[in-house]
Amino acid sequence: MIGWMLAQAVILAKYMTSRTASRNRLPEIPLQDLTDIFLQPGPVLLRQYEKPSGWLPVILLAVVGTLFVYLYFSKVDPEFFIRTTMERAGDELTQQQADAMAAPGGSSAMMLWPSTIGAALGSVLMMCVLALYFLLAGKVTGLAVAFKQGLALAGWSSMPGILASLLGLYGTLSMTPQTFIDALSYTTLDPMLVQLAPDSPWKSLAGSFSFLFLWSIGLAALGWKLWSRGGWGTAISIAALPYALVFGFQAAKALLA
Repeated sequence: MIGWMLAQAVILAKYMTSRTASRNRLPEIPLQDLTDIFLQPGPVLLRQYEKPSGWLPVILLAVVGTLFVYLYFSKVDPEFFIRTTMERAGDELTQQQADAMAAPGGSSAMMLWPSTIGAALGSVLMMCVLALYFLLAGKVTGLAVAFKQGLALAGWSSMPGILASLLGLYGTLSMTPQTFIDALSYTTLDPMLVQLAPDSPWKSLAGSFSFLFLWSIGLAALGWKLWSRGGWGTAISIAALPYALVFGFQAAKALLA
């Protein structure tokens, strides 16, 4: 009898210890997913429907992209950048702008922090807008998608974009101060395959269309297909629509220019 009571006490103690440890355990951070999204994305994307972890890729994309922008504007010649930007836009430099650039540190401060903060906020805002798009797409197609699930699909499917930022970071290490930022775009149509003139109406579209977008579309389509258990046609249409709208608008502007 005493032995049986001792055994029950040991079992109860182990049970209480395991419950305490379970309550005190920190949430698991899916760090392995950061590599698996490139190697075996299916399981990663499938898990995002039940246990979404969208803020991890969103924050990582924002940090790496912001670091690239910060390092670039820390090294680039501000006068060269402003003059080149205005020349490509077909504008002339005013005397007030020339005086601002001539002031010690004026043009550097004018570009560095607004560009850095803008890159950070812009990246997060873009992911949130894409999350809302997936939420609305779910309502239209009958798939229950909450904002956190939409953010997870937006963030994880956008992870290929981190490769462009890493390549840009590598380029800043050896760049000269008079290097325009599009020279560090190693994954875009321009300058990867074509080198359009600065005044070409197609320059903006070709310089912003990254071949990594095709990868991101494929990941988003895979995630949607796994979530909805539907066909590839609908999944690809939903994944590609945001990109089609953006680049369609740019193409329309180029045609009308």
